[in-house]
Amino acid sequence: MVGMSGGCGATGSTTYGFIATDACGNSDTLLLDFNVVDTTPPVVFGTQDTLVACGDFDPDDFYGITATDACSDADDIEISILEENIVTGGCGNNHFRTYLIEDACGISTTYEQVVTLYDSVPPVVTLTSCPDSVVLEVDGLCNADTSPEALGSVAFTVEDT
Repeated sequence: MVGMSGGCGATGSTTYGFIATDACGNSDTLLLDFNVVDTTPPVVFGTQDTLVACGDFDPDDFYGITATDACSDADDIEISILEENIVTGGCGNNHFRTYLIEDACGISTTYEQVVTLYDSVPPVVTLTSCPDSVVLEVDGLCNADTSPEALGSVAFTVEDT
């Protein structure tokens, strides 16, 4: 037998040789060629719905998507983002991704995942001016004028990152 050759991953071809010899020393050889081919795509593992804080999002991350293959080493399996559609929303985006997973023999499959980004940072409110202290006087029924005209107004800014 000659070792496997010319294949991808754990595939290839090999030849087995059989020799039959009779009592008189006559012999005949029979050679059989065997081809081992890969027709099975990789098996994909991962979550289909993933939550990621906006500040932690990495557009090159596969967010837990991994794959195995019977004929390829893990290092020989390629994972890439085949397509990505981004839907923007009020507080975050949804990244609808289709991954392409390909083994060493070029056999591939796809896997879909939704990466939902969420805002985890509260807004920052900064007071820019405050009214002076006011003493409120109450009437006979314990009512006081708490209108903005009586109390003054506050100015502020809001920053939302």
